[in-house]
Amino acid sequence: MLCGFVIALVLAWIYEVTPDGVQLDSAVDREQPANPDLRQKMNYALVGLLVIALGVSITFNVTGLRDSVGNDAEETRRAIAVLPLANSSQNNDDRLLADGIHADLVTRLASLENMTVISRQSTVEYLQTTKSPREIGTELGVDTILQGSVQQVADNVRVFMELVDTNSNAQIWAKSYDRGISTQDIFAIQSDISRSVSVELRTTLLDDDDRQQDVAPTQNLIAYNRYIEARRNVESRVYERLVRARPQFEEAIELDPQFADAYAGLAGAILLTHINFGVGERSEVFEEAQQNIEIALRLDPDLADAYAILGLLNTTVWESSVDRGNENILAAQAFDDVTIEAGTWVF
Repeated sequence: MLCGFVIALVLAWIYEVTPDGVQLDSAVDREQPANPDLRQKMNYALVGLLVIALGVSITFNVTGLRDSVGNDAEETRRAIAVLPLANSSQNNDDRLLADGIHADLVTRLASLENMTVISRQSTVEYLQTTKSPREIGTELGVDTILQGSVQQVADNVRVFMELVDTNSNAQIWAKSYDRGISTQDIFAIQSDISRSVSVELRTTLLDDDDRQQDVAPTQNLIAYNRYIEARRNVESRVYERLVRARPQFEEAIELDPQFADAYAGLAGAILLTHINFGVGERSEVFEEAQQNIEIALRLDPDLADAYAILGLLNTTVWESSVDRGNENILAAQAFDDVTIEAGTWVF
């Protein structure tokens, strides 16, 4: 509007509207009487434009169209929390399976366009909660919740999922699955769930995302269970469990040498035990973590966990270099102090 005002001002200064059309101001004969009809028409035109602008403004404000247009951008990105899946049996493998499905659903939904997903660490406390979806939605700042349960029966796994609107506590979508207990079946279930949630929340599932939903990270169920158990131990940040995580990741890799997620997890476990508890010599830890990250990215160039752990590695390497620099500065200062003291004694 300001730019247009400046342009209009310059043009009004240079040009003049006359009965013979628009002319340069310097070429207008000022002694010739103005045409009152032309000026009257221009006045009517200006008044008409002002009336139209006023009508549009009243329409947008009274009918709420302005708010709806403003909210479109906000509604295009939906916020959702995936709650930990309930384990319907006491079998520890079922608990691992439920945790694995939960973690992978968080990752899959987070990869969708226009989807904000609450982190897994923020939702684990709701595993056995009695709070209503509305209460959870208020605490986490989300308008939808995905929750469900897992039960293994013989060689089959049963998964029940439902999508709930936190504002009304109403069920938006629900579906139950009964599949064979294999990694391919499990990831097929997760793919179907993420697609269904995408449709219900009217987000865009891109072609590349759609293809990624169908990719199972491993075909070895035992390797997958070891990976899930190791990941749980890493998330605890407890020393004893972090130490157990490394051989579990290594076992998953031994069972499936193409398991990219396990290599990334191993790199993360190595780094965290060193960062949090000082385990391992610094250069060896960095080198081993780097090697495992490179293998993970070679197997899966789009693996988000590998890039996240690579970021942690680079940050840690940078911080350690800064620390070494500070140590050298402090050592030099201490040496100077000792030299001054010794000089004092000499004098």
